[in-house]
Amino acid sequence: HRDSDAEALIYSQYHNLVPAWELLKTTPDQTKGARIGDFVRLLLIYHYGGVYLDSDMVTCKDLTPLLGPPGVATFPLVNSVAGGIVNAVFAGPPRHIVFRMALEMQSKNKKLNTQAIIRATGPKQLGDALDAYFEKTHTPRIVNFIEKEQLPEPENDSMWIQSGLIRFGAIE
Repeated sequence: HRDSDAEALIYSQYHNLVPAWELLKTTPDQTKGARIGDFVRLLLIYHYGGVYLDSDMVTCKDLTPLLGPPGVATFPLVNSVAGGIVNAVFAGPPRHIVFRMALEMQSKNKKLNTQAIIRATGPKQLGDALDAYFEKTHTPRIVNFIEKEQLPEPENDSMWIQSGLIRFGAIE
């Protein structure tokens, strides 16, 4: 997909995202392409479903497990240093609520084109959407992201999980 394809999709089917799209196009610095890319990847997975991989990702295993059971979104990587979901790879069915919530949150952000990219459209923003998903669905949080430096020493010879397959079911 090109920017023009995303724009046509937004203008034809997602009118509520038009202001965010127009704001992203006015990004005043070199982060413009990355911001638009972050936004479009969520839009396309929300609209079509499937697996998203950054272009620098190399698959060494079958991607089928990312698709999970019907109605489930999957986020297989966690950045233990930054304390967040990695938005370089994820998967889900069309219209999964967590992707809709992420897009809606971005569409309400009046600083979408100037706020730090990690917070505006990147991994921290996706983490915020997951937090909102947990709250809305009353799902017990199975993952709590905090800065690595704030973690206490693990007890009983255990260790902190650094990455793993994290899945969230849909409620719609």
